[in-house]
Amino acid sequence: MPEMLETRPTRPSGWEQLQYDHRDSRIVVSPHDLWRRLRAQCPVIHSERYGGFWFTSRYDDVKAVLTDCETYTATLGVNIPRQNMTLLPGEVDPPLHREYRRILNPRLAPQVVKQHEGWMRELAREWIEQIANPDQFDLCTDYCEPYAKRVSLRVIGYEPEDLDKLDHWTGVLAAGVRDDEEGIRLSMEFFGHLAATLQRRASEPPRDDIISAIVDGEVDGRPLSLDEQQSLLLQTTFGGLHTTGAVMAGSLVWLAGHPEDRARLHREPMLMPTAVEEFIRYVTPVPHMNRAAAKDTVLDGCPIPKDDLVMVGLGSANHDETIFDKPDEVVLDRFPNRHMGFGAGPHRCVGSHLGKLGVRVGLEEFLAAFSDFEVTDYYALRYNGGEGRGLLTVPMRATPVNGSSGQ
Repeated sequence: MPEMLETRPTRPSGWEQLQYDHRDSRIVVSPHDLWRRLRAQCPVIHSERYGGFWFTSRYDDVKAVLTDCETYTATLGVNIPRQNMTLLPGEVDPPLHREYRRILNPRLAPQVVKQHEGWMRELAREWIEQIANPDQFDLCTDYCEPYAKRVSLRVIGYEPEDLDKLDHWTGVLAAGVRDDEEGIRLSMEFFGHLAATLQRRASEPPRDDIISAIVDGEVDGRPLSLDEQQSLLLQTTFGGLHTTGAVMAGSLVWLAGHPEDRARLHREPMLMPTAVEEFIRYVTPVPHMNRAAAKDTVLDGCPIPKDDLVMVGLGSANHDETIFDKPDEVVLDRFPNRHMGFGAGPHRCVGSHLGKLGVRVGLEEFLAAFSDFEVTDYYALRYNGGEGRGLLTVPMRATPVNGSSGQ
């Protein structure tokens, strides 16, 4: 057991009753005040929810947990409650983690991702043109989500008709209880679809997509088992379908309320890459991630026994005022920007380059199509919650550049 003489109480006065729950409506809808006070007064706190876990909120602590794989392991699950199947490569530690990740890296490398830009722009324009009434539409359901999810669908290699089923399964399992009867039933449906997809693709000529990379993948010189293939495809699907659209929606809501930033991006389009990084920090589409203590340790003065779960607050870390000036504002030219919107350490998001390109293209095309836009009812904004957090509903009005409707 490490030296505990310098540890402090884990429940400072005033925090005795809080049981942190990443699915609670307070965290889902309006987390930043609580995160700010936790960082200042109780940066590592224990919760009895879901069998018990620690929550850490400061940037330096979050980074320490994610980068120290000898002290904090991913093998006990990256979600709370855990998904009903092991997630590869996310739930294995180095060096084995690197072997699984090598299967995905070639399809998601920057030079490969860049080749997708042309059809991504066409896709974004198609969905903008389908906004039938710019005076009254939903930013999420009419543009951000259908565009972003179809980008992921194509790069992964699913058939277009798969989207509705995949969207339903991943949405419920990302935010639901997972280990109840309904969660188990949906998991079995989802896993069965993954297996059937992989088996069918194994009998077809290879394609230039992630599914083919998984089907042909090897670890330690041997082919992947079907279970390993399913696991890799499962995590890739979760990561792809529910992140890019969340960043786009959060970005456009900010720009709707800050026309000076919108005007600046028009004047200085070269700022868009740094703006995208800043929007990812500001939104943080995956604000919670889990690890477990691989040995008895101490985190920011709190003793953490071996095998205890530790939830890292990426969303809180990305708004840590000791790291970021004006953390609750979007600073379009923020540089350097050491955000952890893609995580940190060896498990940093393998699809980060695709995600950034998808956001950039989606924002550029929207800004090119509409000279002005506004949120028409902030009361109607709704968020999804869990490990991920993103807008589900944003009623909007927009003025097309050509002055006509979107038809």
